[in-house]
Amino acid sequence: MGKNVSKSSLARANQDRDYHIFEEYAYYLVNEVRKSGLLIFSKLVVTLMLFIRRQLIIAFSLL
Repeated sequence: MGKNVSKSSLARANQDRDYHIFEEYAYYLVNEVRKSGLLIFSKLVVTLMLFIRRQLIIAFSLL
C-alpha cells in the first residue's frame, strides 16, 4: 500500500487541522438523519459525534 506514517507526522498534521470541520460534519449528519426520521440510525450518529468529540479533546490535550 505504501510507507508507514509516523505518529509525529500525524500529530503535526492534526495541529494544523481545524476541529470545527469534524464538528460541523457531525451536526450535518445528525440533521440529515432527523429529516429522514430514522431514530435508530440517529442514535448511532449521535454516538459517533460524541466519540469524535472525545477523540478531539484527547488530541488537543496532548498538544
